[in-house]
Amino acid sequence: MYRLAPKKKISLKAHAASLDAVVSTGASIEEIERALLEAESSQPFKHCLLIRLDSFSGSNLDSEKVGRSFGYGNYVFRFAHLSSSRTLSLTFEHDVELKEWVEVETDVRKRQTVVTRHPIVVRVHPDDKLLVISYPGFSNSRSRDSTAESYEAVLASFVKMLNASFGWKTRSIGIQTALNYFLLGGNKRVVRMRADVDTVLGRIDVSANSEAGSIESALTHFFADHLPGVNKEDLLAAANLAFSNATPNTIVLFWLEEKLFTRLKFWDFGAELFFVWNKESASYYSVDEIARTLSETSRMQSKAGAGADNEPILSWITRQKPLTIITPGNLAQRFELEAKEARALLLNAMKAGVIEAVYRIAINEVFESFSNHWTTELSQLKTIVETDGGRVIDGSDPANIEVAFRRVANLEGVWQ
Repeated sequence: MYRLAPKKKISLKAHAASLDAVVSTGASIEEIERALLEAESSQPFKHCLLIRLDSFSGSNLDSEKVGRSFGYGNYVFRFAHLSSSRTLSLTFEHDVELKEWVEVETDVRKRQTVVTRHPIVVRVHPDDKLLVISYPGFSNSRSRDSTAESYEAVLASFVKMLNASFGWKTRSIGIQTALNYFLLGGNKRVVRMRADVDTVLGRIDVSANSEAGSIESALTHFFADHLPGVNKEDLLAAANLAFSNATPNTIVLFWLEEKLFTRLKFWDFGAELFFVWNKESASYYSVDEIARTLSETSRMQSKAGAGADNEPILSWITRQKPLTIITPGNLAQRFELEAKEARALLLNAMKAGVIEAVYRIAINEVFESFSNHWTTELSQLKTIVETDGGRVIDGSDPANIEVAFRRVANLEGVWQ
């Protein structure tokens, strides 16, 4: 209402009165439609498709194309709205046939085929080489004849239409490889709570509760109770590796910072994330943060390549034992990197939750009444300390602080 009539005070006490309230603004039909489309593009739907954007040209996005329809295969998509208020976004519409129970007379309902509008919002992140495509998908409660597989075909045609009509070049993101980077060992970013996978001998579907913390931890405890003397760390590593090497049908992840679940499906043109918004308010901030984390990790893995001993750098970081200290200098020397490259790799690993920043006072002398161990709490160092040699150091001065990174330990039940 504010967008349509910022100087008017319009009362809206019930959804039933929303149409009258919109009309009372005095705005034209075009203005109302534009405001509704802008509002729609600012809130994410539950379904999200992540795609790598290799080539993007903004010159093909002009207002003259808005309102036009673009077809590909069996589908037609109308370019309904273009917004660049914060993030460049494009809203498309297409018609979907659904079978619903329709009231044709009082207390008389018949199952009929109806046509409904389905929006697809494309958020463009050129600097991240990323497309985030948000859409409502099909509701099984409304149509038993509509399936996820059929909407996969819609999206496949939609992505091909974007490439053909707007001159973009897209490809799938290596999400599975990025997830292995997180999950093959401890991290503070994400845990795997359910996995439906195919193996050589059959299909396995495993889920864990909050007390277990992850399906790998749940299986470790389950088998360890029946294998006296077994090394639980070996069991945990084997479970991680087994699920990572299996062919996934769907995976459910819990994101520790955002405190929300996502279900993943993998298609040949991209990966779909289904966001479960429970107590959390749906926001593109969370969607974009998770999308960038996965996308950037995949990019860094492909760019990082291998060191002198042909071991991928990020894999080497992941393979380190819990609590191992890694300094930028150590990484740069081991893999013959420039200092900025080493710092960028470590910062990316920290964002992924695989390592954490630790600090200590940058001196090797012994302190009186002060233990100069690595700590995650920088505030603990903001004090005046004196060495045995009588040197006084101000811990609140950044010049006196040394920064390194520490491999995190495995977590259990941390997201409750």
